[in-house]
Amino acid sequence: MINTIIKKSTENTMLTFGTDVAHQVTDALANKYGFDPEEAKEFLGTLTLSNSSIKQKVKVPSVPLPFCGKIEESWCQAIKSNHKMFTQCRNDKVYGIFCKGCATNAKKNEGKPTYGVIQDRLNKDYTDKNGKKPKNYGNVMKTLDITREAAEAEAKKLGWTIPEEQFNLVVTKPGRKKGSKTSTSSSDNEQEVKDEEVKDEEVQDEEVQDEEDQDEEDQDEEDQDEEVQDEEVQEEEVQDEDVQDEEVQEEEVQEEEVQEEEVHEEEVQEEEVQEKNDVKKVVKKKDVNKKKVVKKKDEKKKDEKKKDEKKKDEKKKNDKKKNVKKKVTKKKTGATSDNTAPPKLQEWDNEYNIDDANFLYDKEGKGPVGKVTDIDNAVIEFFDDV
Repeated sequence: MINTIIKKSTENTMLTFGTDVAHQVTDALANKYGFDPEEAKEFLGTLTLSNSSIKQKVKVPSVPLPFCGKIEESWCQAIKSNHKMFTQCRNDKVYGIFCKGCATNAKKNEGKPTYGVIQDRLNKDYTDKNGKKPKNYGNVMKTLDITREAAEAEAKKLGWTIPEEQFNLVVTKPGRKKGSKTSTSSSDNEQEVKDEEVKDEEVQDEEVQDEEDQDEEDQDEEDQDEEVQDEEVQEEEVQDEDVQDEEVQEEEVQEEEVQEEEVHEEEVQEEEVQEKNDVKKVVKKKDVNKKKVVKKKDEKKKDEKKKDEKKKDEKKKNDKKKNVKKKVTKKKTGATSDNTAPPKLQEWDNEYNIDDANFLYDKEGKGPVGKVTDIDNAVIEFFDDV
């Protein structure tokens, strides 16, 4: 693995610059597509980065828990000893996938923490750097006097389920010496006493081993704390240099911002011109569409007018035909027949006589030949077939 060593001040400057760029990009995208920028920054992990020293939130459980097969993505991805159960570090990620302490530890171990990364624990045959397998939770519960109820309650807070086999108490049985099958009762009692003594010694050895493991774990944590403290001292020593670098960086950023503002103003002006042109095009298009609509309405009115005129012409023709039929009917009605009495006639003028229905007859009694439609004005309508 290739390790890149850069100056601390440069690293902080790059970190600050990268964070600012990430925030600006996130804000721009949020404004464009309408999502929550703060939620997006939290998802990207950029909210944990700041211009000041990086702080981390340590999650301290009420009781230690074993590895339950679940990896928490927001936690540091390194493995901690945790009473030799080798579980995930509960600190927040601040340097890539590690917390500050585990990142320092990884730098001294070719980029990997002492006990590895939590993904290694998914391997059932996992062992630490010394070849030791993880201790069963039942043994830790006995040593620390942890009840099952307390353990399961703590696991429930995280949405975990402790595997049933983790509650088992693993005891290493001592081997027996080969001997004769026949023995006296006294020798049996002696053997039982020896077995009990061996068991007691074994329990004591296990307790001593637990204490040694705990001391080793405490020592590892102390070493990490010292390493973190050393880094903090180094950061304080280069703080003045960082400030100068930041001032230079701020000046460069200000110049870039001025240039960006000028470019932005030009773009805004171009956009305004483009918007005005677009508005003009839209208005022109609307006017054209409006004229088309008016023209269609006028054409429609003309068509309707033509249809109305046509209907009126047809009606006039029909009315004319009806009038002809009426005249014929009137003529027939006014004529005398063999079965009816002749109408009573009076003299209208020297040429015609008139009956009670105003029908005209010639002096010879033929007719009717017409009808007086207006007696006061002497208006006569003659039949066509006369």
